[in-house]
Amino acid sequence: MRRAVARFCRQPLARVLLSALVLAAGAPGPARADVTISTAVGGPQVGDGGTFTVTTAGSISSGGEGIVASSGNAITTLTVEGGVDAFSQGFNNNAASSVTGATVTGTVAGGFYGVLNGGTIGTFNVSTGRVASNGGTGFGNSGTITTLQTGVGGRIIGDGNNGLTNNAGASIGTLLNSGTIGGASGLVTSGTIGTLTNNAGGSISGAPTLNGFVIDSTGGIGTLTNAGSMTGYRGIFSNGVLGSFTNTATGTISGGYGGAEFGSTATVSTLSNAGLIAGGSDYGIVANAGSSIGTITNSGTIQGGGSGIGLDGTTGTLTNSGMISGYSGVRSLATTGTITNQAGGLIASTGGVGIAAFGGSVARLENAGSITSSNNAIESTVDIGTIANQAGGLIDGTNRGSIPRRRPSRPSPIPARSGDTSRSRTPAR
Repeated sequence: MRRAVARFCRQPLARVLLSALVLAAGAPGPARADVTISTAVGGPQVGDGGTFTVTTAGSISSGGEGIVASSGNAITTLTVEGGVDAFSQGFNNNAASSVTGATVTGTVAGGFYGVLNGGTIGTFNVSTGRVASNGGTGFGNSGTITTLQTGVGGRIIGDGNNGLTNNAGASIGTLLNSGTIGGASGLVTSGTIGTLTNNAGGSISGAPTLNGFVIDSTGGIGTLTNAGSMTGYRGIFSNGVLGSFTNTATGTISGGYGGAEFGSTATVSTLSNAGLIAGGSDYGIVANAGSSIGTITNSGTIQGGGSGIGLDGTTGTLTNSGMISGYSGVRSLATTGTITNQAGGLIASTGGVGIAAFGGSVARLENAGSITSSNNAIESTVDIGTIANQAGGLIDGTNRGSIPRRRPSRPSPIPARSGDTSRSRTPAR
């Protein structure tokens, strides 16, 4: 048998065939090409394994998808300087596809999604351009994005749905916004975001009847920092997990109804405000029953048409050196650890109670600032473990300074205003 094979291989035709097989086995596949669109073309347009560029003179108009990246039609780097206008998705990165980086200085628009990502993206930068949907979601993510950012002038817009949706199971490592994210709700996450920073001048906004920023019950954010504006019916509504939440001195979180609301399944480790958190007809901040907040620190302004802060869930500590105001300044209906109003701090009621403890318990109340009301400064129907009014502290109600319905375990004197003998110097029963 071996001799027969050897004789065959010595034949001229056999040598040709064998040579062809060897070349085929070792030969590279077809060269993958970069794609450049520099004129007006139809769609969809697909990647070819290299870069994909739509120049300032180029445009894609499609009755389906605009640009498609898939496992067989990959795109390493996407650059859109011109315009993409599609019936469904402006850019679709399919589940099996990976894009190293993308930069939009032009427009990527679609009827369903401006951008839909089901695969992996390294960095997607809407630097000065626009990602938009004229009837759906501006940017939808069901995959993995390392960094998503907008520059000054960059916009992610959903006309009819959310500006940016991060779906359950999806992840964004870092989200940086210096431009505009807006829609029915500006930003909704049911997945995870490691770090979200809304820079000074950045805007995350929802319609007047919906919320600026939403964290669903399956969603979570490690670190949230706002130095810009978040606005809507509520500025923020969360039912998910939030680690560190900081509103800086330039930050504004506001809503026609409420500023920041934490639903029944929400948890917050730390909340720090140095800017403005404001609600229109209701609260500045409210933590609903079932929610949990570790610490709240305020050196800015928290205000609401209802309560400045409503603590209906479990709260560890509340420390104020700024201003908290509303019909009631602070209302506690659940277990609250320590409320501290530091020197220079103001907790004010415009018609209700400065600090109202109407449920659960308050372990300790310390005041070195001012607690004021046109009614009662402090009123409780539950135990307040200790009330400590420190030197320089003022507890002043037009009606009464303090009305605990149950005597605190260690009551301390509460001074009346100088020359005013109508106010009780010790807590009334």
